[in-house]
This record gives sequence, C-alpha cells and structure tokens, in this order.
Amino acid sequence: MSLYARFDHAAAQPAPVTGWYDTDALSYPDLPQPADLIEVTPEQWDSHMAKPGGWAVQDGALVARETVPAPLPSGPTPIQQAAAAFASRAMAGITITCRSCPAASAVYSLAPPVVEQVGILARDFAAGLGLPGGGGTLPVADLAGDAHSLAGPQIVALYRASRDLVYALSVQAAVLQGGGTPTWPEQVAAI
Repeated sequence: MSLYARFDHAAAQPAPVTGWYDTDALSYPDLPQPADLIEVTPEQWDSHMAKPGGWAVQDGALVARETVPAPLPSGPTPIQQAAAAFASRAMAGITITCRSCPAASAVYSLAPPVVEQVGILARDFAAGLGLPGGGGTLPVADLAGDAHSLAGPQIVALYRASRDLVYALSVQAAVLQGGGTPTWPEQVAAI
C-alpha cells in the first residue's frame, strides 16, 4: 500500500501537512511532486484520520504538531514594539504653554481616560452647553496632579492639542509596526 502526506518542502519547518494520498485506493491525475510527498506508515495513516490537521513534516519525518517544539521568541513583535513606543510617549504627556493664562502652562496627561474626559468637557463647551456647574473655569489636573483653572476655550484648545498629538503618535506607531522608521512628533503645544 502506498500512503503519502503532502507538504511544502520549501516551507519553514515544521511544514504543515496539506494533503493525504492513498494511491492504492484512488487514482490521482495530478499527484504532487515527489519532493512535496512523504511516505507514511499504515499506523500514521490511521492516526491522521483521528486528527487530520495535527501533522507536520520536520527533518524528513512526519510528526504530530504537539510534539513539535514551539520556536523560542526572538524578541518583541513589531506590534509589541509599536505599542511600547506609543505607550512610553503617551506617558510622557504633552507640554502645554498657555498664552492666555501662563499659570495653566504645564505637562498634561495623554492617558486615554484623561483625554476622553477633557474631550467631553471641550465638546460640551463648544456645543454651547457651558462648563459643568455653570462656572467660568474648571480645575484640570496636570501630569503631576496639580490643578490648573482653565476656561472653556482653554479646555477646547487643550483637548485639540492632546487629540492631535495622540493621533500623530498613533500614525507613527503604525509606521513602526509596519517596519518603517517613525518620525515622532514633538510633544509640545501652545494654546
């Protein structure tokens, strides 16, 4: 009996088995090239029936995928590198110089919940809803936790600068993830 497993001999090993052939039972008009076939024993053939997708070829032998040692990680993946680069820059915050109120100049957080909360305040103010409580200013904490009184237009400007920087950082993280060389933006803005 002639039983075969098909694999791509040029693929990285372990090369997954992509087909099974019983040449005694069936006639195959287009049998793969011999380099892409490995003869299997009747026992291996029977085992593949119970687990059709669990086989590979490594070093010229048919092996169950569970017995193939997992490759050791070679370092962070591009996705992990991009996420780490983005996170470290976001943790550094944005340095704001406030022209209308120099006392509000500080380094503000780019943490998603903070940017989201400032965005909610900015959108409400821009929509004519004013600031919560009807006041003229609100305390907004900087990265160190110190509160700065910001008026509605300053909150809108802070949000716009933070939003734009987060977007620019995201674009450069995508460049890094894709294997390119990012051009990280300066993390400063004047409002």
